[in-house]
Amino acid sequence: MTPRATVFSTIAASALLLSAAAALSAQADSFFARKTITISIGYTAGGSYDLYGRLAARHIGRHIPGQPTVVAQNMPGAGSLKAANYLYEVAPRDGTALGVVVESLALEQALSNPAAQYDAAKFAYIGRLATSNNIFMQWHTSKVQSIEDSRHIESSLAGTGPGSIAETVPRLLNALAGTKFRLISGYPASCRRRPSASASCPTRRPCLKSASRRRTGRFTSFMRAAARSAAA
Repeated sequence: MTPRATVFSTIAASALLLSAAAALSAQADSFFARKTITISIGYTAGGSYDLYGRLAARHIGRHIPGQPTVVAQNMPGAGSLKAANYLYEVAPRDGTALGVVVESLALEQALSNPAAQYDAAKFAYIGRLATSNNIFMQWHTSKVQSIEDSRHIESSLAGTGPGSIAETVPRLLNALAGTKFRLISGYPASCRRRPSASASCPTRRPCLKSASRRRTGRFTSFMRAAARSAAA
């Protein structure tokens, strides 16, 4: 009997492996043998989402019945919502499609983001790779060095797309807390953005630690968006 699996899956950048898969039959081992599972990463190469996805691709195959080949591919766009839409509307529904998308997947749908063309209720968490904190930084010479400063002085903020935490959080702060962030969308992955004297750069604590050789002492971390943790 062929396994009946419906999989729209994603690994959130906080390292959530999502799937809407039904239970596999007893013959799952023979089904996945010699198959290829593709992990679609919703961001460009080099960032934390990309690192999490490629880490999963390197090891997860040996833990799946039949030990299929697992490959990772980048599918950036709309803060990873392009990849989410692909998984929901186009990707195979036989258990061979996984992906890496933003952890605010359901929030973007709830906020009626037109780029969210999926039903987040049909995704389910099946694992976690890491927990991380979103950190917003300014260059050390910027006039904005705190949230209080941002209420009085406009500063640019690098964003990775309309569905990303890097843009959702500042927009909410502008609307609710009176900050004056000016978003500049279209930047690549979080570990690769570089703030200027007047621009802020959201990133994650692991990226900040890995950048020690690039003189991170010149950054001022003025806001932590959230501690992200996901139960399987």
